[in-house]
Amino acid sequence: MSYLAQDDPAALGGNYVVRHWRGALSLPRSYWLNGVLGGAVVSFAAPYLMNHVHEALGSLRASAILWFVFVAFFLAFWIWTQVGIWRSAGYHSDRGGAEPWAVIARVMVGFASMGLLLQIHGLTLQAIEFGSLASGYDPIGNDARMALSEDGTRLDVVGNLTAGSADRFAVAVAGAPRLASVALDSDGGRIFEGQRMAALIQERGLDTHVDEHCASACTFVLIAGHRRVAGRGASIGFHQPSFPGMGEDDRTLMIEDMRALYREGGIGDAFLERVLAVAPDDMWYPTHDELIAARVITESVAED
Repeated sequence: MSYLAQDDPAALGGNYVVRHWRGALSLPRSYWLNGVLGGAVVSFAAPYLMNHVHEALGSLRASAILWFVFVAFFLAFWIWTQVGIWRSAGYHSDRGGAEPWAVIARVMVGFASMGLLLQIHGLTLQAIEFGSLASGYDPIGNDARMALSEDGTRLDVVGNLTAGSADRFAVAVAGAPRLASVALDSDGGRIFEGQRMAALIQERGLDTHVDEHCASACTFVLIAGHRRVAGRGASIGFHQPSFPGMGEDDRTLMIEDMRALYREGGIGDAFLERVLAVAPDDMWYPTHDELIAARVITESVAED
């Protein structure tokens, strides 16, 4: 393959993206500027922007579609940088550069490729989950049933908090001007939906109530209540957050977000440490007295 002069716009079309792809840029520029610096910007800035857009969209389905857009962009960018570095390394000695640097650059491309391959399994699991959400189907099960009491003062939420639950909850709350409390019976579900429901409860100053069961994401809704009431026989469960294919870095970020949300609800650090030590596939059910002491619930009622 003949050497393409990096400063010859006629040969290279004058397009920076194409010049890198062909390996016409110098190895330092291809590797450090496009590969290392560009990769750092995409790896850190893009997820940050995606998170903010996710919150602005207020929809898990829209966020799932956005995830596919982000992954497609990331993969295209990654292929562009690595191919350009590999090709530039092939021209490096012709440009007067030291051959060992070209070898090192290609070795690093090999390591980067291996690193991406190690992420394929997790990305595949995430793609399956996000694909279901993007299509309008939530694989965690049927959506919670929401029913307003005859006098319009209590809203019963029974079942899973799935994609779209918060929207349905918002409609129910908006149509109940006399609403005073939300009764919960749920195994949990999507944290994002639980957070949005909790925000509505706080905005309206509603009470929350658990007679039987409230676990996982349901607890975010529970602690948003002005008064948090539970029966003596109620079971309230906690564990770490989870999502299919999620890596340890993402899990750490989710755990810290979860910690902040519980703190906003007035839950103390000692209780939180026990909560956040529980594996995602396990569940901790504190005693009634522990729930009262930690202010997860503020009042209790005797069993019938």
